[in-house]
Amino acid sequence: QGLSSWIGEIQTAKNRDCALSANTKQDSIVRTNGGEVTRPNSSSNESISKPAYNTTCEEERIYGNKCFSEGKYSDAIESYSRCLRYKDALTSAVVYSNRAMAHIKMKNWTHAEDDANSALQIEPKHYKSYQRRCVARLSMGKIRAAMQDAFSAEECILLEIKNESDTCSSKSLSNAQSALDEIRKLRNEAESAFVSAVKRAPRRKVPISIIA
Repeated sequence: QGLSSWIGEIQTAKNRDCALSANTKQDSIVRTNGGEVTRPNSSSNESISKPAYNTTCEEERIYGNKCFSEGKYSDAIESYSRCLRYKDALTSAVVYSNRAMAHIKMKNWTHAEDDANSALQIEPKHYKSYQRRCVARLSMGKIRAAMQDAFSAEECILLEIKNESDTCSSKSLSNAQSALDEIRKLRNEAESAFVSAVKRAPRRKVPISIIA
């Protein structure tokens, strides 16, 4: 129950980071390989249809987010994969990290770990990617590695809160604090799994020789 609940709760933290807002409305221009195009309207009241064949990176990302929110995780993975064909998607950890979350929902633990690895190569301080890799590794029994990811996620979110305390709104800081609380709960989950693994481990008597 603990692991599955945190997998679900990580999704609730998806748009909490003020620096990584998924559907910003302020910038109306998207730069793609083909030049500049108008950003699609990402209003929550508008129904976003499946992108046509000749799509932009931003359209694929938005459609992937829509599929994810509707529980269509396989479609979300496909859309994020198409998005990653564009160089624009490779300047941020967001798309790889989002695809990792979709893989977690599909219980594709290895793919989730790989995508989190790719996200962290782009942004080594991306706490959500550590958080998601922790879930994937914990599910695969990589308990020590999962614990390390949980500690790294906590370190990164604390650093982010410290650096942005003077620039972010009180709401954003509150969301960051909530994300920190969730990471600490996940860390406790990993630590509990580690203790349980140690208790289940077979014990052997090791002979000791005393040399005078």
